[in-house]
Amino acid sequence: MERDPFNNNKPFKMPSEQYFEDFQKRISLKLDLEKQVTSPKIVKLKNKRKYFFMAIAASLLLILGVQIIYTLQGENTFSNDDLQEYLQYNTHIGVSSEFFNSFDQEDILDLERSIQINSGELNDYVLTNLQLEYYLND
Repeated sequence: MERDPFNNNKPFKMPSEQYFEDFQKRISLKLDLEKQVTSPKIVKLKNKRKYFFMAIAASLLLILGVQIIYTLQGENTFSNDDLQEYLQYNTHIGVSSEFFNSFDQEDILDLERSIQINSGELNDYVLTNLQLEYYLND
């Protein structure tokens, strides 16, 4: 099968003379048909409004939670009576000698300066709270 370098068969055809007269009409018809057939639905990938309201709700919950925590911290204070009662019923809790040895003379002086003791209050406390009979019998 030899190829003829001067092949007289023309692979392309010449358009008709009216080809360019109605060219624009044919193109616009094809474009309109393509738009009608292949026009995809537009779907939003992210709903910004939804995330906006979620952010507002989260920030309000955060503010409310912080306020509740600060409010509850003020209510969790113990009175001296509560502490004394706890130590009285839990006798296994003791203070080790290491605790006392960790204080130096300056710490003790600072503690003495900060405590204001009224002798009348001290006598009332000793008479009402301590078991003097226990200490006197030993």
